[in-house]
Amino acid sequence: MIIPFYNLKRTSGPNAYYTQNVKMFMITMPKSHTMFAAVLIAILLFIVSTAPAKGETPDKTGNEIKKDDSDHYQKSIDNTPANRNVDAGKTIENNLLIKSLSKAIELKPGEFSIYNSRGKIWYETDEYDEAIKDYSKALELNPEFAEAYNNRGAAWSKKGDTEQAISDFNKAISLDPNLAEAYYGRGMILNSKGCYYQAIADYNKAITSNPNYSQAYNQRGISWDNKKKFDLSIADYNKALEIDSQFAAAYFNRAIAWGKTENFDNAIKDFSASLQIFPDHSLTYLQRGINFVKKKEYEKAIQDFDKAIEVDHLFANAYVQRGIVYGLKKDHEQAIKDYTRAIEINPNQAEAYFNRSIAWNSLGDTAKSLADNEKAGTLD
Repeated sequence: MIIPFYNLKRTSGPNAYYTQNVKMFMITMPKSHTMFAAVLIAILLFIVSTAPAKGETPDKTGNEIKKDDSDHYQKSIDNTPANRNVDAGKTIENNLLIKSLSKAIELKPGEFSIYNSRGKIWYETDEYDEAIKDYSKALELNPEFAEAYNNRGAAWSKKGDTEQAISDFNKAISLDPNLAEAYYGRGMILNSKGCYYQAIADYNKAITSNPNYSQAYNQRGISWDNKKKFDLSIADYNKALEIDSQFAAAYFNRAIAWGKTENFDNAIKDFSASLQIFPDHSLTYLQRGINFVKKKEYEKAIQDFDKAIEVDHLFANAYVQRGIVYGLKKDHEQAIKDYTRAIEINPNQAEAYFNRSIAWNSLGDTAKSLADNEKAGTLD
């Protein structure tokens, strides 16, 4: 049986991207153990029976934020009530699967594929050390198992050990030159290191192996964007969306590219499309609001910043951006309130101090303006 798992991460910076990575894996059942098979089938039937009905699934994008990225961005996902319900259900499912797979290992300890399958469940529960142990055991039993090298590489990457990750991806590729996921995983690391053309080369290979790999198109688009090749990045996002019309990350990233080319109407349209799929995403409201500001549609911008704050009341940058709009509207008192709230949330927010300095100056308070300006200089 094949089960999909999804991961999403955000990069840092004002024009942040988010990425989606779909992993398909095989739960392997030893044929000789019919009792184990019956148990696992019962568990999977339970999973299906408790899954949200069509149209109710909150995660149409298949998006899940990597925990070592922006904390506020993580909260924009985790604080969604429907998403919390899904997480609770997934925890139950994963616990049942781990117990079942552990029992299978007791019955047949030499079956490498069961360790690989359990490693994937550990991976999905963010237990990367346990996942690595299981992948390593699978490789001890079968040193030619390319998929386990790929999976262990992904776990090393989650732990931030990029050298180990690349080593495992390289080994996976040497064993299976057509393993698209290994090229994709290595490309993700190369992109994070600023090796954009090397990353693009890996995404090319991933796409050659799997022409319908929408995530590889999305990631290649990000690499092209980083090289300021916006026509190529938009073409890749277009292809990703042609393959998967519910790919919220591709809409979001294409919107970023549109914004960089000053096509604000298209940017707003794509941010809106992303929100149709994932309606409680604070960063998307923030980015759409920024594009409304560029069009001087200040009331719409404030509405989006309000919504971003409603979704995540600790989203410091949303307060800063809303403060900027109030400043543009000459409402400096309200702007100061927003900058102050941003500083309360993040005392190292240089932009908040700098903009509050401007607001104090507009109100004629030179002393406070100079103090904030000096503080901003120590943080920038």
